[in-house]
Order: sequence, then C-alpha cells, then structure tokens
Amino acid sequence: MTDVTGRSGHSTGTSVDSYADERNMFRGLPGGMALAGWDDTRAQIRAPHFGCLTATDEVIDRFIDNLFTVSVKAFKRGGKLWSVLRICACTLVMYHNTVTSEMSTANVISSKLMEVARKASITDVSFPASSPEIVLSQCSEIIMNSFKQSNQELQTASPSLQSLTTTVIQQTSALTSMGAALQELTVHIKKKDAVYSAQNDQLSALTNEVHVLKTELATVKTQLVMARQTAQSMNQQLLSPDRNV
Repeated sequence: MTDVTGRSGHSTGTSVDSYADERNMFRGLPGGMALAGWDDTRAQIRAPHFGCLTATDEVIDRFIDNLFTVSVKAFKRGGKLWSVLRICACTLVMYHNTVTSEMSTANVISSKLMEVARKASITDVSFPASSPEIVLSQCSEIIMNSFKQSNQELQTASPSLQSLTTTVIQQTSALTSMGAALQELTVHIKKKDAVYSAQNDQLSALTNEVHVLKTELATVKTQLVMARQTAQSMNQQLLSPDRNV
C-alpha cells in the first residue's frame, strides 16, 4: 500500500506519510516503465550507452558539450553525475530516428540534435566520408539495436523462413483434420436428426391413435350408461303390479 501511494502521491491517512520522500525520483520509475510499454515494471533495465559505437570518446564528449549547457558541477566532465548526463545524451541519440520518423525533421528535438551533430563535426570510422546527420542516424540505429539486445523484454521474435513454413504446414494440416472431423460430425448429426424426425412422426401417429381410442371409449361408456338405464326401466315395468299378465 505504501509503495502504491508513494508512487501515485495519494495519502494513506496515517503517520506513514511523514516518511515518504517526495523528492525520490525512483518512486515514479514503475509508472514511467508502464507508460513506456514495459510489461514487467520491476524489470532491471540496462541503460543505453555509447560503448556500442566505434566513435571515439573525444567525438562523443564534444557532442555532449555542444548538446547541454551544464551549470551543476556534478554533471560536468569528471563529476559524479557525468555518467548520468552521458546516458541522457545517449537516450536522445537512440530515439532520434524514431522521433524523426514520427514527427519529421522539423520537430525541435531532431533539429537540435542535427544542429549539434554539425556543430560538433561528429565522425565515426565505420561511416567514413558521411555527413554528421548520416552519422547521427546510423549511431541512433546502432544504439537502439544494442539497447534491445541488452533488454530481453524488448527483443522481438525473428523465426527463420524454414521454421515459419513448417509451422504454417502444421497449422494447415491441423485445420484440414479439423475440417474432416467437422464434416463427419455434421453427417452424424444429420442422421440423428432423421431418426428424431421419424420418431416424432411415430409419436404423432400414436398420439392420434390414443385420441381416437379415447373418443371411442367415451362413446362406449355413454352407450353403456344408456343400456343400464334402459335395463332398469324394463325391470321396473316387469315388476310393476299394474302390469297386465
């Protein structure tokens, strides 16, 4: 509970709130990871780094010097937070191609990065005779690939064509078998329906016969009552003293 309220900024209504450090940026990391699309918000992230490039440290430092205006001593070169500044710069370069693709080069972030790349005259031995803008784009792709390889959750499956073909064949075979089984089941159901229909016709015929028999039985009962009444009447006449012999 304290972890949730600590990240959301809500109050627990208890004395625990007095121990919460509102300046602790790490409380917001799980929320940031969730917004960034990570499934595991507790996963250990390996930050992007310039070590995957063949560009020299001199070129990278020159790029960072032109990118940021640093007034805090800890963030300056040799300071204890200099590595944090390098990670921030590396992250900007890593997402350069993505941002440019989604927002074109006219956006302020891409424009600034390309301006800094030109001003710092960045180069890389892997891309000789390339303009600073091209070097920046190539570095962006390399850093992004390295970042994905270092963080397993970001890696996407890349099956070979042969395994993909095998999978498709297996699925097709399974669908064919299912289709044959479904057809056989349909035939069986139709046979059952025919039997049920015949039984229903027989039941209707029997119901009609029962109805006829009940009608005939009612008629016989009526005739029997009338016969009894006639017999009683004849007996009374035979036993009457007024009867002429």
